[in-house]
Amino acid sequence: MTFTHEDKVEANLVDCDSDDDGNGEHEGNGVENKSSVVDDSQKSAFQRKPRKRTSTVWKDFKLVVKGGAKKAECNYCKGVFYFPPSGATTQFHRHLKSCLVVKSKE
Repeated sequence: MTFTHEDKVEANLVDCDSDDDGNGEHEGNGVENKSSVVDDSQKSAFQRKPRKRTSTVWKDFKLVVKGGAKKAECNYCKGVFYFPPSGATTQFHRHLKSCLVVKSKE
């Protein structure tokens, strides 16, 4: 009877996971199940980077977290606005057109 590579790998995993004496501890053969051993640094390495903010309104607004929700705060009048999950910035452009503090500086 010949074993394929997959049979050998499966046998290793079974040997590591089996508990012969029933005391909850296992010695194993020194080979750990790689799929179950994932530390936080590996998880973050595969997450997507947040998109770069390219809109011109980010010169006049800063992103803040208030009450557990993301908000955008005007740098001039300190008004706080809802930041939609889609990242739309139209309302911020409209605010800058009517912001009294910006108009008084012009």
